[in-house]
Amino acid sequence: MIAKTFAQCAKKKRRNLFEAETGTQKGSIKRIKSNEVRQAKRTTLNEHSRKIDTIRRSKTAEGSIFRGVKVAVLKSFAATLRSMGLDENITTKEVVEQVIKPATLAKKCRYCDLIRCNGKLQSIGRAQAFISHCWGGLFKDLVASIVYTLGNDDAYVWIDIFAVLQHESPEQAADLNFEPVICACKGVVLCVPHLQSIADWDASIADKLKCPFYRVWCLVELTVAQTNQIPIIMIVGKAIKDGGFKPNACMMNALYSTVDIRRAQATFPADREMIFNSKLPAILDSHDADLCFKRVNQIAKGAINGTGFGGILDYPELTRAVFGELSCLMLFPKQHKQQLLFASSATGLLGPMRALIADGLDVNCECVSGFGSRGPRPLMVAAAGGHIQAMELLLNARADINLANIRDGWTPLMNAAEGNLVQTTKYLLDKGALASLCNKKGQTALSMTKSPRLRVLLKAAVTKESQNLVQHGERF
Repeated sequence: MIAKTFAQCAKKKRRNLFEAETGTQKGSIKRIKSNEVRQAKRTTLNEHSRKIDTIRRSKTAEGSIFRGVKVAVLKSFAATLRSMGLDENITTKEVVEQVIKPATLAKKCRYCDLIRCNGKLQSIGRAQAFISHCWGGLFKDLVASIVYTLGNDDAYVWIDIFAVLQHESPEQAADLNFEPVICACKGVVLCVPHLQSIADWDASIADKLKCPFYRVWCLVELTVAQTNQIPIIMIVGKAIKDGGFKPNACMMNALYSTVDIRRAQATFPADREMIFNSKLPAILDSHDADLCFKRVNQIAKGAINGTGFGGILDYPELTRAVFGELSCLMLFPKQHKQQLLFASSATGLLGPMRALIADGLDVNCECVSGFGSRGPRPLMVAAAGGHIQAMELLLNARADINLANIRDGWTPLMNAAEGNLVQTTKYLLDKGALASLCNKKGQTALSMTKSPRLRVLLKAAVTKESQNLVQHGERF
C-alpha cells in the first residue's frame, strides 16, 4: 500500500514537473491521450483514399506537368467507350459529361488521379506533348490524331479532360493555368477535325465552332506556345474504321483565308470577355486591342502555314522527331529531306531542323508549298511564323538574310513586318536585314506593317541605311 502511494506520488510529481516545464495545463495530458485515440480512429482511412489525398495536394504547375497520360491509356479508354455501347460519334464534351464526371464525382478528383490510384502508376507521368483541341469535335478523331502524331504508345500527353479537375472548386481554377505546362512540354499538338464545309467555303457557325481557332481557350494555348517559342504542330484529319487516322489538308487554303479569331466563342461568355480584354493582352504585353487581335490571328495563320506549306501531314516522322525519334528522318532521300527542313522551319521544330542541317542540306533552297506554289525559303517561313530560334539556326548555317523569293521578291523581313511581329522584326534588323529593299510590287517592310512600334523601328532602319549610302557612295 505504501509502495503504491509512493508510486502515485512519484507519477504525480513527474506530471507536475512536465506541466511546469511545458506550460501544459493540469489534467490536459489525459485529454491529449484521449484525443489522440479518437483522432487515430478518425484517420484510419483505406490506402486508396490516402493516395487520392496525396495526389490532390499537387496544385502547382510543377505538379501539373506530371499529369500526362500514356497514349496507350488513351487508346484503351477509347476502346472502353466502345465496349460500353456509346455512340462512336460521341463528342469530347459528351465523354466528359457522361464518363469522366460520373467516374470522378465520389472523390472529386481528376481522372488521371483516379487512374493512378487504381494501381496504374506508370500510366501517368511527365507530359511530352500538350494537346490543344475543341470539345465539340469527335472524341475518336481526337484520339486517332494523337496516336498518329506521337506514334509511340509509351509517350505521355497532357490532355485537359484527364489532367484538369472537372468539378467546380478552387483547385479547378488552379488547374486552368496552362501556361507553365505548355512551356514545360516539347510541343503543342493542335488537333483539328477535317470539316468538308470549310473546304467547300460553306461552313456554318456550328461547324466553325468545331475548329480550335474559333474557341477562345485554344487561342490562349496557341498564343502562350508561340510567345514562348514552343512549336505548334497542327494535325488535320479524321479517324477511319480500322482505328487509324486519315490526314486531310483540303481545307487549309479556305481556313487560312477565312480564319478570324474575333468570332471565337467560349462556353461561358464571361470567359470570352476576360480572355480578349485581359488575358491575351497580358500574354502579348500589349494594351492595343486591335493589335492583339491581329497578332493572335497571325499566330493562327502561322499554325495553318506550318501544315499547309510544309506538308507535315504527309510526314508523320517529322512530328514524331519533335518528341525524340530523330533517327527516322535520316532514312529519307535528299529531296524529301529538303522538304522536311522547309516544313520544320515553318513550324519551328528545332530538333528536326538541327538534325537536317547537320546532314548538310541547303538552307537557302526554294521549296514547294502545300498550296502548289514555289519560292519561299526556310528562313522566310520561319520569319512568317515568328520562330526566332529557328531563324537563328538557319542564320548560323549561313542562310542569306536578304535573299528574296524569286516569285514575288519578298524577303524574311517583309514576312515578319507584314505579320506585325515586333520581336521577329527586331531580331532580323539586328542580324543585318535591309529595310529599304522592295518586292516586285514596290512594297517595303515599312509599307506592309500596321504596327506603330514597327513603323518607328523600320523608319529608323531605312534612315540609317540611307545615311550609309550617302556616306559610302553605295547603291543597293
